Amino acid sequence: MSAEAKLAGIKRGEIEVALYGLLGLRVVDFSSRAVTFSLTPSSSHANPYGKVAGGVIATALDTAAAWVGDLQCPDGAFCTTIDIKVNFLRPLAVTDGEVEIVATPIHSGSRIMVSEAKMARRNGKLVAVAVATLAVLQA
Repeated sequence: MSAEAKLAGIKRGEIEVALYGLLGLRVVDFSSRAVTFSLTPSSSHANPYGKVAGGVIATALDTAAAWVGDLQCPDGAFCTTIDIKVNFLRPLAVTDGEVEIVATPIHSGSRIMVSEAKMARRNGKLVAVAVATLAVLQA
């Protein structure tokens, strides 16, 4: 199944990804040039200070970055993250409401890909940005 077909199935709810359900991560839109997810912070994401844990943010960024890589892969291949650098720019409170995660490709090679993902509040303020290096593997 192609990456496009998988993402479409996830978006329609026909393919369940337990991690996405656990995090509340939703596919909003996708093309070969961008993947958009949304996430609504909840108390299950919170650290003791009522802020979303960095691991939740990093996982959301990594997910989007890997999918945009998958969309660049030839048939029969997929991407897996081999390195990710996350810059946390401001805290995200569980009361801040839905955020958007947008990933775009930076480099599409036959063995290595690089993508960027950004998480922003609805007012456009960036929460975090990430650059992921992805290995292209055969399924």
